[in-house]
Amino acid sequence: MTAFKFAPLTLAEKEAAEREYQKHRDRAYMEALHGPDSPLHQNLRRFRIRKGLKKQEIAEMMGVTARSYYAYEEGQRPVPSDALAKLATMTEADLNEIVMGRAARDDLQTIRAAIDDMMLIMKYLVAEYPAMDMKTRLEVARHAVSADTGDWPRTHPEMVKGSVKIITRYRFHPEELPPPPDPDRYKDNPELYERKQAEWQAMVDEGLGDRD
Repeated sequence: MTAFKFAPLTLAEKEAAEREYQKHRDRAYMEALHGPDSPLHQNLRRFRIRKGLKKQEIAEMMGVTARSYYAYEEGQRPVPSDALAKLATMTEADLNEIVMGRAARDDLQTIRAAIDDMMLIMKYLVAEYPAMDMKTRLEVARHAVSADTGDWPRTHPEMVKGSVKIITRYRFHPEELPPPPDPDRYKDNPELYERKQAEWQAMVDEGLGDRD
């Protein structure tokens, strides 16, 4: 019985296959780079915490009841677009920061450079954090390429390590968990101290607690 043999690809076919592969690769990284960092309700919660706002305060800014906002943040109800627009206006924030979890990037050259850096960061994460799942690696890489690193290159190991600590809430670096807020520093503002203490405890619970 004669074995079937595939005909070798022509140069034109090889070039076409390479172009197709490159197109899919670029699309995958563009989706990873421009897709939301997390579901909307999680990005909304993180935005509120970054701004130091209470749930009641952010509900008032959005023009909704506190109960409605609680449902938004828990992912139990869709967030109306007009409420998001009000929040962006009231906080003078980029709407992308609220919806996507980060500001928009629209410069093509910047995007290409970010994609290249993201690939390097992903390779670094695979080598240095083998226990990290792919979804978390993408979140870390997106954070790293969008963070303001000053004069440091965003692919520097220390910069990437910083993003790992922020995104994973110190799960991979528990030894570097920041100390709790000093009550003496906030003795004139006990409400602020309680908020800082709650934020610190939430970071500990989310980063070092049971994640199943």
